[in-house]
Amino acid sequence: MTGKTWFITGTSRGLGRIWARAALGRGDTVAATARDTDALADLVDTFGDAVLPLTLDVTDRDAVFAAVAGAHERFGRLDVVVNNAGYGLFGALDDTTEAEARACQPPGSANGARTLSNMGKWRTLSVASSNPRTSAVAAIK
Repeated sequence: MTGKTWFITGTSRGLGRIWARAALGRGDTVAATARDTDALADLVDTFGDAVLPLTLDVTDRDAVFAAVAGAHERFGRLDVVVNNAGYGLFGALDDTTEAEARACQPPGSANGARTLSNMGKWRTLSVASSNPRTSAVAAIK
């Protein structure tokens, strides 16, 4: 296998889906995570064994470890991790409670559990949208 192996969170739509399609399109393998893997059926239909759909809620630390282990077991290695999954919390940072801000911290975020970042020797890309109304998300990633 000469291509890279990717672990991408939040691949059901948006940037995660774009990253997954781009990696698969160039011949790489992808462990594609989503809360509902039914949303990944078209990737499996198109790319077959090159994609491993994994159910994952990134707020569940144990599930993150299990998903990474499953991806490593299937592909033998992980080269790139795209830490993309999350949700938007809209509003000014000074109007955001600490609990709301902490709920936006997926494993691997700059101030979060760093689960994905510290689990292996790979490059991690954390993705955050930059929008004046999503200041909490941009600040923590």
